[in-house]
Amino acid sequence: MPQAMSRNQEEAFNNMKLDLSFFQGMLRRDSNAHEFAEDFDIYLMENSVMPLLLQGLDALSRHIDKVQASGGELALGGGGIGGGGRSPFNPLSWLAQFLLRNHPKYVKDHRTPMYQHFSELASIERGRRSLLRHKEEMATEWQGMQAELDGMPFTSEDLPHFLRRLDDRWNLHGAFVKKMPKSFQDIRLAPEGEEEIMFTDFWKWFEPYIVENDILRADQFAEALARKENEEREATRIQEMRERRQRAVQEAQEIRSGLEEKFGIIRADMYINEEINRIMNKGAIIRGTEERDGGPQLKGEHITLLLQALELWGCTVPSDVPKDVWGSEALAAWKKWLKERELDHMMPPGETGKQQAVDPIPCVDAASLRTLLHQDLFQEYLQTAFPVRDDFGETEVHHIVEVRGIIEDDLDVIVDAVDDETGEVMQLFLPDNQVEQVRQRLLTQEPIYARVDMISSRITVLLPPGHHPHGIH
Repeated sequence: MPQAMSRNQEEAFNNMKLDLSFFQGMLRRDSNAHEFAEDFDIYLMENSVMPLLLQGLDALSRHIDKVQASGGELALGGGGIGGGGRSPFNPLSWLAQFLLRNHPKYVKDHRTPMYQHFSELASIERGRRSLLRHKEEMATEWQGMQAELDGMPFTSEDLPHFLRRLDDRWNLHGAFVKKMPKSFQDIRLAPEGEEEIMFTDFWKWFEPYIVENDILRADQFAEALARKENEEREATRIQEMRERRQRAVQEAQEIRSGLEEKFGIIRADMYINEEINRIMNKGAIIRGTEERDGGPQLKGEHITLLLQALELWGCTVPSDVPKDVWGSEALAAWKKWLKERELDHMMPPGETGKQQAVDPIPCVDAASLRTLLHQDLFQEYLQTAFPVRDDFGETEVHHIVEVRGIIEDDLDVIVDAVDDETGEVMQLFLPDNQVEQVRQRLLTQEPIYARVDMISSRITVLLPPGHHPHGIH
């Protein structure tokens, strides 16, 4: 609750005239006031120090008069005013106590609106000085705009655009332009008889204009500066992330390219190999580790090619095993490859006499060989085996895009997508088996998120409907 003042206190407060004239009188009004960053005069008014101090001095003066009137003769002593056998009176201590008892932060009374008004006026004044301190920036922007005019005169018609450029430069989001004139057709800035305006002409008009008008507050500049710093930090973060990703993509690309090149060479050699050709086109089969009548031999160049292909798929045999012999180690590598590719159904059960064996026997036949040499399947394997990794070695499994549209041509299906982290617009290849699903989900107008392989620029996984990459549903 606001504290009440005595009648004498209220009368004294009113007589002090703590009004706009008092506020203006307390400000430093020299022509260079805005050139100093230390706005102590504004600080004293903004935090109610000056009006409270003035009230304290007035109260101290009246208190001394009262003591003098009632105590007879006064004398200086002990650092204060003494008399009548009383303890020395210390004016500084009394004033300090007054300031503490009447601090506007803790005392709410009929003076509170006055303090708030002074704080508001101080904010306006600080904003004016902030604008005046941007004179050099404004002159630089003026010069830049003059250069873009390419010899044409800078006229009053160019001023609105100049003000918008300043607003953008200061990141004020229209707050500056909103308070400035929309048109300067009726405002004479150029010398009589001339159309071209110089920056000095503009400044002669601008300086008194902002003194007379409440254009921008200091906190608006502070907020704009904070926004700009945040935006610059975010832009830096995104740029660093892009550079890291580019390095990671390049590293993964080098690995994949080397493996794809080897795969292409082995694939070509296998297609012209006589034994491989018998398996792929004439029904020959390698079953187990024993040669069969009329079947492929289990030693030779075709076995070397098979083991080299398996190694590219990540299924290797021990280094001390001959690389041209189809033995138990080679059979184990083949069985591992079939399981990883989910081709277990291609392994028929073995037989021991009249009873079937428990473990199926891996067979090398036409169907499995075609899968082994399928180029698209091998590229899909590379995506998972050699993904893009960040600087810490972690797999970028969370690289997500939002699919916005679909484009079809004679060769490929491409989608327009937006990077969920950077906002970058991308065009990505869409696998055939996902085309219809994307078409249907686009009709629902719900966001479609997908994982992307950055090296091949292909959609790899469509996230389920309603699934947000950051866990928001």
